[in-house]
Amino acid sequence: MRDRDGAASAASFSGGMETLASAQERLSSTPLDPSAADALRRLVLDASSALLMLDMLGDGDMAPEAFGRETARLHLALPPGLVERLPAAARIGALELATLCSTLTARLQSAAAVTTAGASRHAKNRDGGTTARGFSW
Repeated sequence: MRDRDGAASAASFSGGMETLASAQERLSSTPLDPSAADALRRLVLDASSALLMLDMLGDGDMAPEAFGRETARLHLALPPGLVERLPAAARIGALELATLCSTLTARLQSAAAVTTAGASRHAKNRDGGTTARGFSW
């Protein structure tokens, strides 16, 4: 099962990186005003960080606590009104990036829920399977 999960994670990472590269290519082929370029650059960096963290968590190379701490720092949303201000040629790249970020946000939330549930089970096992009141489940 772990091998299949690892393969799915690798495919997801590769697909995400391909989408990110495609969006970057579209955005870099069009001149952008400095504020839009900066906002999109930060979003690309956060998206690539999210992809890397999900991959590391899936491989067991990142502790759940570090995952939670680092993902809290990410901002995976386009600033309001940004797409409308972009030249038509850059809008496709921005929308591609926004779609990737939406998917990443959902995957980060799902991974956080799984790691939180896992930590809760670990704590329960550590204390003998009882709750704070001493009742067993």
